Amino acid sequence: MPNDLPNLKMDGPLRNGRTGMIAPPLANEAERLEYLDWLQLIRSPRTPEFDAITALAADILDCPIALVSIVGQDEQWFKSKHGLDADTTSRDVSFCAHAMHGDEVFVVEDAHQDDRFRDNPLVTGDPNIRFYAGYPISTDGVTKLGSFCVIDRKPRVLTEKQEQQLKLLGIAVEGLLRTFESERMAIDAAKTVNDKAKLAHRTASLLDRITEVSGVGGWELSLETQTLFWTDQTKRIHDVPLDYDPSLETALAFYEPESADMISAVVGEAIENKIDWDVEAELTTAKGRKIWVHTVGTPLIEDGKVTGLIGTFRDITDRKEFEHKIQKSEAIAKKTSMELRTILDRMEQGVSVFDSDSRLTTWNDNYIEIFNKPEHEIRYGVTLQELLEAEAKRGDFKPDVHEHLERLYSQLALGEPVSAEFRLGNGRIIATTHAPMPDGGWVGTHTDITERANAEEKVRHASLHDALTGLPNRLKLEEDFNTWTKDALAHGDEIALVMLDLNKFKNINDTHGHHVGDKLLQKVSDRLCASVRTGDLVARLGGDEFAILLKCSPKDAVIVLERLAKVIVETLTQPFEIEGKHLEIGCSVGISLAQATDYDYERQMQQSDVAMYKVKRSGQSGFGFYRPH
Repeated sequence: MPNDLPNLKMDGPLRNGRTGMIAPPLANEAERLEYLDWLQLIRSPRTPEFDAITALAADILDCPIALVSIVGQDEQWFKSKHGLDADTTSRDVSFCAHAMHGDEVFVVEDAHQDDRFRDNPLVTGDPNIRFYAGYPISTDGVTKLGSFCVIDRKPRVLTEKQEQQLKLLGIAVEGLLRTFESERMAIDAAKTVNDKAKLAHRTASLLDRITEVSGVGGWELSLETQTLFWTDQTKRIHDVPLDYDPSLETALAFYEPESADMISAVVGEAIENKIDWDVEAELTTAKGRKIWVHTVGTPLIEDGKVTGLIGTFRDITDRKEFEHKIQKSEAIAKKTSMELRTILDRMEQGVSVFDSDSRLTTWNDNYIEIFNKPEHEIRYGVTLQELLEAEAKRGDFKPDVHEHLERLYSQLALGEPVSAEFRLGNGRIIATTHAPMPDGGWVGTHTDITERANAEEKVRHASLHDALTGLPNRLKLEEDFNTWTKDALAHGDEIALVMLDLNKFKNINDTHGHHVGDKLLQKVSDRLCASVRTGDLVARLGGDEFAILLKCSPKDAVIVLERLAKVIVETLTQPFEIEGKHLEIGCSVGISLAQATDYDYERQMQQSDVAMYKVKRSGQSGFGFYRPH
């Protein structure tokens, strides 16, 4: 990755009083600043096209900040920003000013470890930059305007794929900038056309009829004498002196071959069929200028016979160039749209764009694939409500559609991105983020997180369950206790916590080995699970200690617990057959029962423990309730 920049120097104090590495001006700095001034890009209105790309970059590269930074003489200004409040910073502290010295992605993996940036106020203070990756942006491949970058507040290492993604998005930004440049050129061209039209209107001295028709130039051809007359403006257009005496032959000689053939054809047809003509042609003036002209002609008819031709003549070169620029601008816009489409289609996430009326305007194939949508369902202009209702009908959307939309629209109206996860009918889990746009619409990104979610669920399950027996562990017991107590409070139930310790287990474990002891614990777990009611929780706390969590009705809680304790004691005193060995154990059971207003996990654990050890000291298997002194 291009982290080393040529021709950089350690400078003296920066304007903010700190020291550090300052990016020197570029070799073409004067021309670059002059071009920026003409482009009027800095402080120009922000547009949703740029904002959509920065939002995509932040989402794709999982960075909180993404910027389109334009570097001026003394400052850098953000044409688009995502995740940052500031509109501008000093150029002296700009990372993007460094990025402009290369042609590829410039990466700072950890600014705290980089001598160029460790004391930079943007690193030591807000926004606390640790990671930076920026692609230098240009409209012509030479003049660097700034950087398209992503920023994180923690160190990062950019993969080759992520670097390529950032570069592709940067190229899309360059396409939008070229569109912006084309608009400026079109405005200048329109101003030139307008100024010349005003000048021509003030200075033209034309025949009354020609002035009335076009206000530019005119000509007249007599068929009888074969003489051709040009007005002064027509002569100026041809770059000939005002005393120039044209002929039909010399007039045709100014035209390019194809245009000359066309003029000859339309003139012949006008004479033969007594019709007008209106054409545009290309010619070369006496000074060698290649221009476009608009010529209109009509036959002069006397006694039913064509005696001559008269017409107007106007230089339309500026208009042609303006049209060409517009066509070029449209081509660039089309190319930019195709580039953006290519980017969207290559993204791993599904992408959907909705306008301010909640109608779908843009999407990629992954959006259809991730949600497994029928082809007829996705179309331009379909509303989000129609899409969700179709998903709900086929079982891919569980929440209430209207409530979901109401929450979504209210959060988007506050300018907040909205994230949610949905489980489709086929079991796939989709994570969706909707990011609002300035025009009132939003961009949605959709990722299939099924594998990640399943992996996280496995990790969570492992953290809350005993590896040997598969029973819930101490953490799960406490978590469920806190959940159950809230429900018990609402329904007036009581919570019972039963502690259980095995008798004679240590002797068996020491005599027959840990593998026999492990199998014994597994069989004990099976018998305990078979002894409790459906919905009761059996947990292994470690070693040969177990616990049971129950909810009981106050009116029969003691009876239920006594019955359960007797079943457990009787069940666990029955012999176990393991690897041909006849093993007998017992158990000591302690029970604590709490009313709905007196739930406390630690206290109830201690109470059950006290009751259990009182039974254990008797030397016999049995059970007992905790009773205060």
